[in-house]
Amino acid sequence: MPEEELDIQPVDETPPVDETPPVDTDTPPADETPPADDNDPARFTKRINEKTFEMHEQRRRADAAEAALASMQAEAGKADRPGIPDLPDPYDVDFEGKMKARDEAVIAATTFDAQQQQQQFAQQQQALAKQQAKQRELVETVATYSERATKLGVAPEKLQVAGNAVAAYGIAPDLEQFILHDASGPLITTYLAENPGEIETLRGMHPTVAAVRIATEIVPKAKAAGGTSTAPAPVDTLGGGGAPPSEPGPAGATYE
Repeated sequence: MPEEELDIQPVDETPPVDETPPVDTDTPPADETPPADDNDPARFTKRINEKTFEMHEQRRRADAAEAALASMQAEAGKADRPGIPDLPDPYDVDFEGKMKARDEAVIAATTFDAQQQQQQFAQQQQALAKQQAKQRELVETVATYSERATKLGVAPEKLQVAGNAVAAYGIAPDLEQFILHDASGPLITTYLAENPGEIETLRGMHPTVAAVRIATEIVPKAKAAGGTSTAPAPVDTLGGGGAPPSEPGPAGATYE
């Protein structure tokens, strides 16, 4: 038989080409968040908006709960106190029945009065607990504020004077809370006290916009000033008269 011819193809020994695009090591992945810039005004605005929304949301929930409770108490208060009929005539044919109905009315009225007293006591306790909670929160906030002042080098006396000065000008309550809770709060207070024009500017702004201005413009200035005062040094007091003081009395005299 004739030998079968084999069709042998030459082998390409050229290595395959990698068509995968090169990885750019200088560009961060798309899903990787770039580091936050502390001086980015947009970041400050977002943070202030979140804090403001949180405060308003807490206040809204508290007001809604208080309104619901007030509505329930108002509905309960609409119930009329059961009336107590007069003593029936002993000679009345249905004297015993009327007397029994009167006794039941007395019991119902007594129960109603006891329930009203319990409700009033519960309201008083709730109001007292709410007031105590606010007081505790205020004490904790002031304590933290004072600790920050110590760490920032602001003397307690200076902080008190500055706080009174800022309070005298009057700013929005939300803005006061922002300053109290800010890490640079004591520096902000002293800076505003020494620059009352800034307070006037803040008073003309919405609290959220004013908070953004504090975070982006006033805080850097307050940090730069630190706990030191930016007010000019007091002028030395000059003594009256140009002649130097002389010893009283004649020369050589002594006084015991």
